[in-house]
Amino acid sequence: MNPRERMLAMGVLLVVVLAGGLFLFHRLFLVPLDERDQNIARLEQEVQTKRDHIQEVIAQFPKLERARQLSLPANADLAKREYARYLNELLRDSGFSQGSFSITPPRDVDSKTAPTVGNKGPVYKKLTFGVQAHSTLGNLVTMLEKFYETSLLQEIKKITISRPLTAGPQQQQQPNDLDINLSIEALIVTGADDRPNLKPGVDRRLLLIDTVTAMRGGPAGLALVPWVPGPTGRFGPQVLARSEGRYATIAEKNVFLGPVQERRAEDVLVSQFVYLTDITQNERRSEAWLYNRLTESRTRLRSEKGFDSFRVVDEKGDTVLRGKVVRI
Repeated sequence: MNPRERMLAMGVLLVVVLAGGLFLFHRLFLVPLDERDQNIARLEQEVQTKRDHIQEVIAQFPKLERARQLSLPANADLAKREYARYLNELLRDSGFSQGSFSITPPRDVDSKTAPTVGNKGPVYKKLTFGVQAHSTLGNLVTMLEKFYETSLLQEIKKITISRPLTAGPQQQQQPNDLDINLSIEALIVTGADDRPNLKPGVDRRLLLIDTVTAMRGGPAGLALVPWVPGPTGRFGPQVLARSEGRYATIAEKNVFLGPVQERRAEDVLVSQFVYLTDITQNERRSEAWLYNRLTESRTRLRSEKGFDSFRVVDEKGDTVLRGKVVRI
């Protein structure tokens, strides 16, 4: 082999060694380094996603706490019984006569359709009530207004209104009555208070702070100030989109039976037919009753939200007076 051939062979060998070295460097160093960088980026993205999720959960804590305050009692049997009683009183206070409506409570508590959090079970349980009634559109509007003024986790999921095809039982149905069907859902949030009554009251933590403050000689009642504008307080946030009184115009534009004939207030002397019959008080509440001789109906009056507004109707179901209970 002459010197020229040896130089060529050495050049080829050097090229092969360099190529092999570059290949090994790429496979044994660059590829693992690139995979490690990709894994690091993926893990950092997962960590950031989990951090964002944690921040979202923390941001939802106030909403969850508010939902727990507005929830029905934790005891499902108590919640079903007390909520059915609440609907009965709500319908009667809205002008629905006794016997003109029926309430169908749920057979079971629905927890299968609710979202879950890890292994802690469903976030809430759902109670679905059915209401079938025969009454005027004005009474229905009053009932809906009172319904959404009540501080509870409740919602009307479906409402059906139609003109009656047949007369009501025992000819009790009035000319302006409509067939009304409601599907109402109320929620029991996991972690809600196991209180003995339906409507939420003052937070027990605030009561404890107020009691301790009073026992130590501090001003009593000061710790309850945050409760007043809270979701369950007397001046809590309203759910209604319109100002009070504007919903009455819905009944005046009755799309089922035509417009209601306007009637001047002086045509009916309310004081001649409506009487305050009694006032009762107990450890839970104070309430009064009005008796309307024109319609032979009784109206319950309370100063708590959802029951603090009333109206007086004539024998045709037309509203002649609206009022609001300030104090009993």
